[in-house]
Amino acid sequence: YWVYDHARLVEIVDRVRIMAYDFSTATPGPIAPVDWVRQVVDSAVAVTGRPHRLVLGIPLYGYNWPGGSRGDCPADLEGRTGVTARSIDELLTRRNAAPVWNETTGEWAAVYDLPVGSGDCIQARRVHWVDATGAALRIDLARQAGLDGVALWALGYDDDRVWDVVDAVAR
Repeated sequence: YWVYDHARLVEIVDRVRIMAYDFSTATPGPIAPVDWVRQVVDSAVAVTGRPHRLVLGIPLYGYNWPGGSRGDCPADLEGRTGVTARSIDELLTRRNAAPVWNETTGEWAAVYDLPVGSGDCIQARRVHWVDATGAALRIDLARQAGLDGVALWALGYDDDRVWDVVDAVAR
């Protein structure tokens, strides 16, 4: 597709924003694993030869997937939903879910059981998300590659910790 022809695009635009996220959408998994993001950035730099014209898109969100159910469950169980850096703490507290940092992906994950209806149905849920810690890793990656900067997806998904990271980088 011409819209992914970075070498050609970089010749006619001021900046190309690389949206390095949504690695996993249909099935539970990481949103933007760091090694994959590095490959995307390295490929874009190699193709364009102009890292100063590239901007890395960084996610501040994640997904909450169903992971099966047990018991007497209705046919219309909730499917995939979104979480943000701003909303994740409330979800973890409400569902008593323990976040686990994945050093390999540079993301957080958690699992919990969701009682549905009168409690005769339990839906397993699996959450993956990028927060300020993950954003910092990706900002460093963009800096190391010599990119022009980063773009956070999306404003409103952020929390104060994200802006603390951005402020620290700006200094």
